[in-house]
Amino acid sequence: MYDNPNLEGVAKADPELARAIADRGGFVTEDEIPKLTEISRMLKVLVQCGCGRFTCSVQDVKHFIDIIKRDAEANNGDRGDYVRQVSLVHSRAA
Repeated sequence: MYDNPNLEGVAKADPELARAIADRGGFVTEDEIPKLTEISRMLKVLVQCGCGRFTCSVQDVKHFIDIIKRDAEANNGDRGDYVRQVSLVHSRAA
């Protein structure tokens, strides 16, 4: 049903959540992170920042975003990075 196998796993546990994420092209809202953590804490997400991007498990994304925000606040917004968006990693078994 979904092109992303990671989204297929989410759909088994919460079809409405999977549909909402799919409708946004895989992008995840801040409110959905705890729900995804309950479904599969090791689910990989892509965090895109102003100065780069990285992947991490959904269970860790809030921690890393808090670090980025704290660093920006420590610099009064100067030279600090920011989070642009979070999305599910699209992966297929080889």
